[in-house]
Amino acid sequence: MTRTKLIASVVLLLSGPLGASAQTTQLVLDSQPGDYIGGGIKQTFTLADGNFRAVRNFDRGVSVAFTEPDYTPWWYLDFAAPGGAPLAPGVYEGAVRFPFKDHCSPA
Repeated sequence: MTRTKLIASVVLLLSGPLGASAQTTQLVLDSQPGDYIGGGIKQTFTLADGNFRAVRNFDRGVSVAFTEPDYTPWWYLDFAAPGGAPLAPGVYEGAVRFPFKDHCSPA
């Protein structure tokens, strides 16, 4: 079985104690050579490139949208934890395409 790995990292760093750090919003896509979705390249998108929208999805996870003004490119990302558990920061080994997430477990 060929396993394609696309690492999608949505980084939303909120300020810590007042004035301690700056706020950063970015989407980083880092795909392996030959990957169908990411094209084998690393891409980084920030607020300077387009708009972000994040909402809670129906499965206790989060849906994130990134769009440039002309919708080239655009990304829709859906995240949910297995078994209806709340989504939490961490590494999820064996993650699969949403909503077929019951086949992975937190590491």
